[in-house]
Order: sequence, then structure tokens, then C-alpha cells
Amino acid sequence: MRYFKPPRIALYKHMVGAIKKIAPNVFVYLCMEDDEIWQDAFDFTPAEKGDLEQMFDQTAISHCGIQP
Repeated sequence: MRYFKPPRIALYKHMVGAIKKIAPNVFVYLCMEDDEIWQDAFDFTPAEKGDLEQMFDQTAISHCGIQP
């Protein structure tokens, strides 16, 4: 079961805001959501940041000291 887009987006915005308030540098992503949801919830899409794989790699590099 899945919520319709408007309440789902509102929920994501609330969750992301709460997480970022506590841990501003943590990597938060939306599994299995399309670019429209990403844009509405995060104000960007994975493609704007390279892609999701690159976003994961950058997080590992910056937070875990992993070298590319």
C-alpha cells in the first residue's frame, strides 16, 4: 500500500526536516521514488547531483574516509 502523492510528499518533507534538524549532514534518500517526488521533497533530483550512485559514493567518501 502506498499513500497518494500529496500526503506522501508532505510526510517526506516533515521527515527530512526533522532528520536534518538533528543531523544536518546525514544522507537521506528516497528509495523507489521518481524525480517528481524527489523534487518536491528535497528540491532537487538525483540527476542534478550526478546520480544516486554518485551521491552514495560522495557520502561514503566524506563521512567514512573512504577514498575513491
